[in-house]
Amino acid sequence: ALNEVFPQTFTLLDLGSGPGHLAEQILGHCPVSRYTALDFSAAMQAIARERLGAALARIAFMERDFRDGGWSNGLGPFDAIVTLQAAHELRHKRRLPALLIQARALMTDGGLFLYCDHYAEEGSNKHPGLFLMREEQPEHLRAAGFGDVRLLLDLGGMALYRARPA
Repeated sequence: ALNEVFPQTFTLLDLGSGPGHLAEQILGHCPVSRYTALDFSAAMQAIARERLGAALARIAFMERDFRDGGWSNGLGPFDAIVTLQAAHELRHKRRLPALLIQARALMTDGGLFLYCDHYAEEGSNKHPGLFLMREEQPEHLRAAGFGDVRLLLDLGGMALYRARPA
């Protein structure tokens, strides 16, 4: 999805970058000029630094908690923003709109947002206060100022969307 939009080099923010698994894949397959890995856990970022050794020159590690309203201060703009299994770390879905609005504000015109997270389903053990229902995910993206919201993958109670700034 990133290479379809950005055949040339681009900048990227990874919200909730964790131990660097996603960064490893993106940096190995996409022409990223500057990768900003944002996570609240110093331990996860230490693991990511070890994993990403050769690519460290292109990565800026930021230790911030996106539950704090000021997490985006001094960041951006970015051509692309990705988040994988991190939105529920807000610890309540009522905090998600603010995160999405702030992410949208950090994007360049023509940018790409890739949002992937678990969703609640009837009969699942996923806490409804943490996870949106499947049909709520694209609604929240649109409400935050994203357009062209498309489902790319829905697998195992988790959905991946691509969205563009509206």
